[in-house]
Amino acid sequence: MSKTPSILVCGKNKVCADTLEVLRRELPDHTIVYVFADKDETSARVARDVAHRLGIESRGVRNAEAFARTYFEIDPTLLLSVQFSIILRHDIIEHGGDRLINLHFSPLPRYRGMAPITLAILNGDATFGVSLHIIDAGIDTGALVDQETFAIEGRSNREVYSLCEQAGVRLIERNAAIFGAVTATRGLSGMATVQDDAAATYFSKTDIDYARTEIDFNRTAAQIDRHVRAYLFPPNLYARITVSDRRFRVLQPPEVGARCTDRKPGLVVQSDPLTVTTRDRILIFRQTEEDA
Repeated sequence: MSKTPSILVCGKNKVCADTLEVLRRELPDHTIVYVFADKDETSARVARDVAHRLGIESRGVRNAEAFARTYFEIDPTLLLSVQFSIILRHDIIEHGGDRLINLHFSPLPRYRGMAPITLAILNGDATFGVSLHIIDAGIDTGALVDQETFAIEGRSNREVYSLCEQAGVRLIERNAAIFGAVTATRGLSGMATVQDDAAATYFSKTDIDYARTEIDFNRTAAQIDRHVRAYLFPPNLYARITVSDRRFRVLQPPEVGARCTDRKPGLVVQSDPLTVTTRDRILIFRQTEEDA
């Protein structure tokens, strides 16, 4: 008797919960198992709740070694990583081959690695995207299964993240039948496209520091607006301003005012609303909150 096809979904957050919903609906004959990292117990709760409601087994794993034991015990037909925080060991990659898929929040091959949304906003990108790709030994370097892009001009980090979640679920829905056709001997290489390394960018955790979000007013108004939006992800991430030893969180992007090239950058023109000069224009911060 042939083995029942199975999908191992590993990850966290709402997009992972929605993925479980889609797969259970679209692939009713598949066994689905959900795995989360113990360190992500809080952010995995929404997916655990969905798994429980759908009758999907959930397991927590402590580290890469524990995950490897779980993977080889289940030996799934397909593994789907959706914001999973544990890096897969090499033996899993060798065994799973083109039956290991990752949902990455960036328009690969651009923004491989860490903090793609933050960096895209800081860089002034007009568009962004999400990608389904085969997992190989590199970081986000595997062949592309599918991708969706969308406009992000004027959006905050939180807003772009929400767009990524929505687009990611659409990718899962669009490719569910393809996932269902995977077998132990037939993966996704035949329908995937090798990434163009010449167009690739990569960023590591040293390229961004979420503990240092202070606004540098010796920049243009457009640069500062991007900085505010890049670090706007309530309730945990905000750009900050220091005025007379008082530190404020910026709760929304500033309004751009008149030109001020004849004034020194960083001059507080008005305190309510907080109005500050930059390299080229005045910025008006209408929603701020003093740090406790």
